[in-house]
Amino acid sequence: MERKVPDPERVIAQLAAPQRGLVTRRDLVGAGFSSGDVSRRVKSGRLVRVLPGVYLVSAINIDPATFRRAALLAAGTDASLIHRSAGGALGIIDHPVGVVHIGRPGKGRVHRWKSASPLADGKHGYVDVAQASDLADESGVVDGERRTLLPRTLVDLAEHAPR
Repeated sequence: MERKVPDPERVIAQLAAPQRGLVTRRDLVGAGFSSGDVSRRVKSGRLVRVLPGVYLVSAINIDPATFRRAALLAAGTDASLIHRSAGGALGIIDHPVGVVHIGRPGKGRVHRWKSASPLADGKHGYVDVAQASDLADESGVVDGERRTLLPRTLVDLAEHAPR
């Protein structure tokens, strides 16, 4: 059933502005859009699917910071950038822009997502999501992104460094 959202373009713009032009299906439904409204916007090209449940408001190639934000939104509010992605975001290592490493609380298997839209270099990006039980005390929000803090990031990088 279609819902009537007053001034839908303005509502979407307000949701997307603090998230680098990204919105989640959860955000849109929470703002009064039906699932069908979201699907119609995707089909018409007004929303571009980036990752599961995450959409870009305009059809442009995605820069690395926007792709990192999309990965965090897709993985959930308790997800953090980890390993090389955290190190790259902190500026302490070079990190390939097309791969984002995410950790989220819990135990379980690793998931890998491929971006539905190309990144700025024209290639598709990938997100590796791992379960990590000890992130809560060792991560924080920096520049709007949840990531492991510097001490944890350095330990992770050392553990995964080539030998």
